[in-house]
Amino acid sequence: MDINEKKEKLDELVNQFQSNIKQYKSSIYDEANTRVDFIDKFFELLDWDVRNLQGYSEQYREVVREDKIQIEGKQKAPDYSFRIGKERKFFVEAKKPSVYIKEEISPAFQVRRYGYTAKLPLSILTDFEEFAIYDTRIKPDKNDKASVARIFYCTYDEYEKHFDFIFNTFSKSAILKGSFDKYIEENKNKKGTGEVDKELLKLVEDWRTELAKNIALRNNDIDIYNLNNAVQKIIDRIIFLRIAEDKEIEPYENLLNLTKIENAKDKRENFVYYRLNNLFITANNKYNAGLFQPEEWLQPPSTPDLSRGLRIDDKVLISIIKGLYYPECPYEFSILPIEILGNIYEQFLGKTIKFRNVKDGHTAIIEEKPEVRKAGGVYYTPQYIVNYIVENTIGEKIRNQTLDEISKLKICDPACGSGSFLVGAYQYLLNFYLEYWTKEKNLKKALKEEKIYQVSENNYKLTIEEKQKILINNIYGVDIDPQAVEVTKLSLYLKLLENESKESEGYLFKHSDFKLLPSLDNNIKCGNSLIGSDFYTSRVTRDLNRGLFPDLETMRKVNVFDWEKEFPEIFGKKSASKFHLITFETKYSRISNGNEAVLLKPEEIDLIVECFINTKEKFGCKILACSILPDHVHIIIADMGNDIEKIVKHLKGNSAVQANRRFKSTVQGEGFRQSLWSKSYNNSFLEDETHLFNALEYVKNNHLKHVDKWEYDEYAINKVHSVVDPFTNWDDYEFDAGGFDVVIGNPPYVRSDTIENDVKIYLNNKYISAIKQYDIYVLFIEKGISILKTSGLFGYIVSNKFLISDYGLNIRKYILDNSKFVKAIDVSYDNVFSQASVYPYIIILERESDINNRNNNEVLFCDKFINGDLPYFKKRKQKDFYKNEFHFDFSTIGNNWINKVENNSILLGNISNITRGFRPPPEKLLINDNDSEKYLIGKDIKSGYFHQWNNNFVKYDMSKIPESKPLEIFKKEKIFFRDIGLMFNGSYDNQGLLCLKTIYFLYLNNNFCDFSLKYILSLLNSRLLNKYFHLKYSIAHISGGYLRFRKQFVENLPIRKIDFSNSTEKAQHDKLVSLVDQMLETQKLYHNAKSDSDKKLYKQKIDLIDNQIDNLVYKLYGLTDEEIKIVEGNNG
Repeated sequence: MDINEKKEKLDELVNQFQSNIKQYKSSIYDEANTRVDFIDKFFELLDWDVRNLQGYSEQYREVVREDKIQIEGKQKAPDYSFRIGKERKFFVEAKKPSVYIKEEISPAFQVRRYGYTAKLPLSILTDFEEFAIYDTRIKPDKNDKASVARIFYCTYDEYEKHFDFIFNTFSKSAILKGSFDKYIEENKNKKGTGEVDKELLKLVEDWRTELAKNIALRNNDIDIYNLNNAVQKIIDRIIFLRIAEDKEIEPYENLLNLTKIENAKDKRENFVYYRLNNLFITANNKYNAGLFQPEEWLQPPSTPDLSRGLRIDDKVLISIIKGLYYPECPYEFSILPIEILGNIYEQFLGKTIKFRNVKDGHTAIIEEKPEVRKAGGVYYTPQYIVNYIVENTIGEKIRNQTLDEISKLKICDPACGSGSFLVGAYQYLLNFYLEYWTKEKNLKKALKEEKIYQVSENNYKLTIEEKQKILINNIYGVDIDPQAVEVTKLSLYLKLLENESKESEGYLFKHSDFKLLPSLDNNIKCGNSLIGSDFYTSRVTRDLNRGLFPDLETMRKVNVFDWEKEFPEIFGKKSASKFHLITFETKYSRISNGNEAVLLKPEEIDLIVECFINTKEKFGCKILACSILPDHVHIIIADMGNDIEKIVKHLKGNSAVQANRRFKSTVQGEGFRQSLWSKSYNNSFLEDETHLFNALEYVKNNHLKHVDKWEYDEYAINKVHSVVDPFTNWDDYEFDAGGFDVVIGNPPYVRSDTIENDVKIYLNNKYISAIKQYDIYVLFIEKGISILKTSGLFGYIVSNKFLISDYGLNIRKYILDNSKFVKAIDVSYDNVFSQASVYPYIIILERESDINNRNNNEVLFCDKFINGDLPYFKKRKQKDFYKNEFHFDFSTIGNNWINKVENNSILLGNISNITRGFRPPPEKLLINDNDSEKYLIGKDIKSGYFHQWNNNFVKYDMSKIPESKPLEIFKKEKIFFRDIGLMFNGSYDNQGLLCLKTIYFLYLNNNFCDFSLKYILSLLNSRLLNKYFHLKYSIAHISGGYLRFRKQFVENLPIRKIDFSNSTEKAQHDKLVSLVDQMLETQKLYHNAKSDSDKKLYKQKIDLIDNQIDNLVYKLYGLTDEEIKIVEGNNG
């Protein structure tokens, strides 16, 4: 249907409404009929499959229509949710035509509340007679007029005039083309805009502050640890119960009713906290999870005189609870995404409660945690990053796996925080199982076995038992913070209950003994992922020997964690090997095609045995029997958990390749043929003891059939003795299958110089990656890989510093030595962590023990990934990363000029020394006296070639200045350059200036004094070498297009050699030196010029000299005109 046909259909709808408007606006014409007669048809004209005629599964249908549910006179969900894939785009709230949409406050507040809570930018309110668009980024208030946040309004008789706008903004095709997003941007930054997560975070933080102050004030004997826990648990429980109410799992206003004070006979029942705690006890019996587990120290006063127990003033709890209900509350908890709650809690966990003494007791204050303050804040991972990592780890892992294998997958986040990655992983598995069980071929079985249940026509949901099973079987996490552990559990519980409602109540509680929430105590654990219990014995052995044991506070802070002890079912697991009888034949063996079969000779038998031994060492498999025969081989292999196809491929492939190399004759027909073995082979799986022992007997005696036909039978029998591992007992064929299948997360960023000394000593001894001034996330990379099983997948988002810094040297090698580097994706351009100076990468790895598989692995690299775009990948062999520089070098692709630059050149590091200045000295040394030295700071390095000293002096005492250098080094002729810049800007110094650490400098080695340093400077500042650096070391970029000019990169820049005996080359060298002299003089004149007109002229001269230098450098390196265009980006 084209746009004109759609307008004709719309005109028919309008005429139908107009003709019967009196009937439609009467009280007997309800909303359900309005939806069917008009609203459904209207949005079908916008290309939406409102009725799911395409038959998509529930999770992928374009329009989710909610049945109208009224609870206590309050609607529970928006009428329509319009989606692309599984992502909500906008809500539509429907009303009957008798509702006056333009002026009535309640419908507007309702639709805004839905959109705001779900963090959707726009939502629509309509009764067909009227059509209103609201900006739902603006926080709703119960007193707002209907016009507040409304950005478009029209009536049914104006649809024809506005249809192009509506279609080009809200149709399915408009959203796919980006028109919807454009409209959102055009209406951004309206007054009152505030994102739901920030507003809800502020609300939750206010609750924490008031609760903490009141509990501290009323309970003098409470310690700071229990105060933090009490506040956290009470808030968690209230939030859970309030969400459960909006899902109709709990009676609506159950919490609110607690605030209605009555004069009870029992004094205790007059207190809100007493009644609230009783509700918690009831919830514990109902849900059976640690979330509501009664704890003695949390109990309210239980004695008649109210002298013992946790006391909380009524007004504090009443304020919190009343603020959670309509119309005070702007949030609709039934549609609040768990991911938004996770974001809120991640920020929430970044702060802690501290005591503050006041008169007659103490109160509480909220402070940022020290480790968070040092790290520069909390870095919550955006949902699209979580989804990408989950899809590229779990998604890859379950590909081509059986349902039984998938059910056994173990997924872990070793620094789980608020649980965002685990919630993402859980959601992915829920989607997978629902899609699997609702396929037509599986549907009947799924219903019979109660994996799913039917909600309505073509609408199914996983049963709560099935969702519990997935959660318990697959999801694991660890965090050092006990509050984070509780929040992760809460987030997973809420995800478990997501999409459950009154309509599924019969399924939720169909068994009287059924508990809604499973215990996660064995899945989500509290501890320090990096520190085991050996911390105490290795750290303070002499103190322990003297009877000095750590105090409780120290033990809480360190919070040791032993992975093998805490997860014995994962790390203590043993698996039985599978046994295979493998037969493969030589070329043309037993084939009647006239070709002569390859028959094995002693030297070939030696080679085959050698290759068999190599295969055993490579895979760790065992060969229980082997028989080498004239034209075929029988071998019984215990695979010890390895892929048998890979083992056989290596056996055949390695021996065939070696045979061709060693024995192939130059005389046609002599020696080995092109292929030693036939392509196929036979694999008989020996499924039990009988089959195994029969096969062993068969292989042992099979050679007897060939004794009279082959002269090398005895030789072969003697040789295979060195290969065979005779069967012993079944225990010898079990192997350690421990470890997780997938490790994912966003580990903490904490500099090692902020870690307490005894912990740092332990970490330095424990982890290979703990070198120099490392950041703790590199230890989490090492730990994450180490807890993976072979072929397990790893996905983190981390800072890019480990790829370019000195402290990353060991972790880079550890990655290469223990895994296949699958993907590296630069996401720093997308402002992932908006308030942090962190430049993040996604890294995807696969645990791999085989060196050949690692070396031949192709690393995929995306140097710029923006949300919504498909990543574009380049490739590079992993073995190339073992060079000293660890960068994603794809520069030779389409850039042949690179070879010209590198040929006939010498690396800068081979002809010069590169170092950096000193750290800022103590203030008392920053004085100007007779023996003080002048020094530069970063901003003194101006544009290319020029620096300007800014009257900074230092009394240079090496013993008192951090990272100082001998003064004579600074006195050398040198080139300064900053460690960060848009391009390399070197400046020349022969005045003996010093510099701070943010500035590098280089000086020539004595053996290369024929080069002028000014010649080197002209090359480094040239457009050519700047382009080269950008291509070769793009990984060194940070935000805003800036690059890090680190020593390990700069020292690999190619400097064109000069043959000083060649007059042409010497003249080129000298010409560049002369141009640099002119540049230095002109730069000085430019910066000292008084008038703008003089500055303008000097700038023109600087540009002319710069162009001359660039042209000479191009010529020096031999670039063609076409290659110069490529370098300058002018190649179309």
